[in-house]
Amino acid sequence: MKKLSILLVGLITFWACDSDVERRLSTDLQVEGTELFNISLAFEESLYFALLTLEDYRVAQRDSLPLPGCPKLSVDLEASQVQLTFEANPACESRKLDRKGTIVIDFVRNTLTESRKVLSYENYSFKNLTLNGERTFLTARNGSPNSIMENFESVQLTNARGSSSRISGTFSHQLQLSNRQLMGFTSIGQLTGINTVGRNFSMEQTTPRQYSVSCLQAGHILSQQGVERWTISRGQNSPAVNHTMVFEFVETCVGRANLALSDGRVLVFSL
Repeated sequence: MKKLSILLVGLITFWACDSDVERRLSTDLQVEGTELFNISLAFEESLYFALLTLEDYRVAQRDSLPLPGCPKLSVDLEASQVQLTFEANPACESRKLDRKGTIVIDFVRNTLTESRKVLSYENYSFKNLTLNGERTFLTARNGSPNSIMENFESVQLTNARGSSSRISGTFSHQLQLSNRQLMGFTSIGQLTGINTVGRNFSMEQTTPRQYSVSCLQAGHILSQQGVERWTISRGQNSPAVNHTMVFEFVETCVGRANLALSDGRVLVFSL
């Protein structure tokens, strides 16, 4: 009986080790890298909309000014709310992504210490990726009006296969204004979350992303500079792996993301 117990313990240990090895070997770094790019893209493609003011939207509606992706614009000044509804529109020149659904931006009443706005996703998708959740943007009343802090928790990103990631983050956005008009901005921050296969990950931007409003309005949303360092867990008995994404200039308004995987391969993404 004692020998049988030892044998069973040995088999269980073998199966556990074998399962752990199989999980490590089954990690497809190219699939993982593509997911990281999509996560990164998800939090930049709608950022511009959150940085506009209620007055910007009032003027855009009054003067029929186009917005990236050509959404239907609804501005409720009494409720301090903006709705952007995206539909298929082949005639839209800035339609670089296949956006669908609605983005709602609530401009919360100012307090003595800060002004706040909340961006919410309602049945919103782009590039066959669906977003659900809220992002909060704060401007300190006693600080620079050009500095906006962002935070969010457990925003859900679902891919075309129905697999989801949950992501939290904090960012700092520095606006570049001319005569109160937004001309560009930089963005730097961190993400944490759980990816579609249940692995914990974190991302730290070590170099800010830089954006030009004229490029964003033309539908070019990829930054032309910036560096992100991604760390992905591999379980208790294995070291985490690191991937580095570098955004680079290709030509005017066109950027490209190069993701250096932990095994030395490089994935290149463009839109």
